[in-house]
Amino acid sequence: MNLIKNIIGIAILFLLYNCGTNKKPETGELILTGKYCKYPNDDFFSLAFQLFKNGKHIANDTIEFNGFSKYKNLPYGKYQITFESIYGLQESVEIEIKNNIEEVILCKDKLNYDLTDSDLLINNLNPNQSLKIDFQSLGCFHFNKSVLEITRTNEQYLAKLGDKKMILSAAQLQLIKEFEIELREIESNECTTVDTYKLTNAQNSESVEIIDESCIWHGFRHLVEKLGLDPIGS
Repeated sequence: MNLIKNIIGIAILFLLYNCGTNKKPETGELILTGKYCKYPNDDFFSLAFQLFKNGKHIANDTIEFNGFSKYKNLPYGKYQITFESIYGLQESVEIEIKNNIEEVILCKDKLNYDLTDSDLLINNLNPNQSLKIDFQSLGCFHFNKSVLEITRTNEQYLAKLGDKKMILSAAQLQLIKEFEIELREIESNECTTVDTYKLTNAQNSESVEIIDESCIWHGFRHLVEKLGLDPIGS
């Protein structure tokens, strides 16, 4: 009797082991879309990316305008996606597939502001100094010019655009710092619109001039809109 029980027990363990080892791995579906995340922008062309799992290359693909990329039956686990931003920098996103469907947005304008080593003019302003941002946009059917002036007093920062003046909050000052970082990083392509930026410390004449021919950043327009000033230029 004991022998029969032992045989039955071994058979049950064998069946349980086989069921466990033959269990299909859990898989999910990955859906990738691309967009501009910081600023509203309809000028989305395409976004090339690479997909990796545990350092192993899985795929190269491109997300076209208003499109997406879909991958089915991907084993659960951690993945990495790398792509180039509009600033010409290689960016990466770490994700984990643990559901039937994982949707991920790749930000075409992704930029790690903490890792930039730009010597920003806005950071170098001393009390009673001003930073002038001269902006000029020239295209086939338009020509715009504007000057945004940032002045540091002993206790605060002031902004002036045309007849409009305002005291800047800490968040608004951060927007200007991010604007200068973006300006220094933007990748310029051949475009019919040429945006020229000249940033100058009005007191010590320290300056930098940068030309943006990307037709996709529109940094000055986005900055003045976020500051609550009249949108002027490209």
